[in-house]
This record gives sequence, C-alpha cells and structure tokens, in this order.
Amino acid sequence: MKHSIVLFAVIGCASLSNAHAQEANLVVRNGTFWTVDDANPRAEAVATLNGRFIYVGSNAAVDQHIGADTEVIDLGGAFVTPGFYDNHVHFEGTGRLLYGLNLLDVSDRASFVARIREVDSRYAAGTWITGGDWSAYETWGAGEVAEAGKEVNPADLYGGLFLPNKRMIDGFTRDRPVLVRRFDHKVYLANSVALELAGIRQGQPDPDGIGVERDELLRHHIEPALCRHLS
Repeated sequence: MKHSIVLFAVIGCASLSNAHAQEANLVVRNGTFWTVDDANPRAEAVATLNGRFIYVGSNAAVDQHIGADTEVIDLGGAFVTPGFYDNHVHFEGTGRLLYGLNLLDVSDRASFVARIREVDSRYAAGTWITGGDWSAYETWGAGEVAEAGKEVNPADLYGGLFLPNKRMIDGFTRDRPVLVRRFDHKVYLANSVALELAGIRQGQPDPDGIGVERDELLRHHIEPALCRHLS
C-alpha cells in the first residue's frame, strides 16, 4: 500500500555530502523517508553497508551504490520513519529495589533474613517493608514457575522454589508490618503484625477472596486486604 508505514532502525546516518560510491549491502528506494535532519528532512532512498548508512538522498543518486550483491527494496512510495530501541526502566519499582528491599537474587533463608533485617535497621518504626521479589534469579533459572512445578513436583503449588515463612522475620519485625512477595507475584509472605492489621488470625475463617495457608504462609490473594492499611 502506498501509505503503509515502515519502521527503519537508525543505527547511524551519513550526510549527503559524505556519500561515497561504495557498494551497499542494502538499498531501499522509492520511498518517503523522514530523516529527522532539519537541513535535509526528506529523502527518496537510502543505502547501508554493514549496518550503517552510507547514503541518504535521491533515487537517481542511490544507483551508484548498487552492486551485484546489493539487496534492493522498492517501497512503492511508502513512508519511512526512524525506529528506536525502547531501553527503559520502571522508575518506581526500580527505586524501591535500589533504596528499599531487593530480594531478586535471594532464594535461601539466610539471605532472606539478612536483607529484611538490613532494611528494618534503616526504616523508621512502623514503616511497611514491602515488595522484594525474592527468587527472581531462581525462577529465571528454572523457567516459568508453572513449568518448574511440573518438573519438580506436580503436587507442589509453589513450583519447588524457595518458600520463606513468617517465623524467619517475626523476631525482629515486631514494630512494623511486612508484606513481601515472590518475583512472579503468585506468593506473598506477611509477618504477624501485617496479619493482625488485616484481621487474619488463627481460628478464624479466611476473609472473602483471600486464601490463607495455616502453616504461616500466605498465598497471592492476601495482598489486597493488607494493602488497605498502607496509607
């Protein structure tokens, strides 16, 4: 179609004045190229060699870069805009990992306790400790959690991965609630203070929409009830 859009990843761009009669790997012609160059905003054709532009300009002049082994693409008038690589960061989540609790590489009791203890020593009394995303590296190593569960133990709802419990941290988190999660957000762990705030106690039925493991581990549906107390 004449007006179809083609994304073209820009690796490097040669100006018109620097064009040389080199044989290109690729020539793309008969298009409308937006160059993002105020001096030469539009072009009809481009030539590339080893991933870099060696010519940007007219259909007539691009012919000098066509050799026996050059791939030639005729765009039929299509519009071409530079593409880009989306190298991005989720700022809020990254900030929490950098300045809060980072459990991405944690998949054992000693490291789990040490990381939470370190954050506990920095946070003001009563401040929630949340997030963490434990067992990320373990999860990536095992593949998708459901697949890991099938491989390790089909009866294991938790995929055979590291599984902390509140006894590990209750002793030093008596003055603050803790709600941390596994990397896949399918398993959450709350300490006794957080459970009390959520109204989850021994001998009581589970709140609506929340599944509670009575061996002191909480499953993923626990978070909404607890997060009501974060504000």
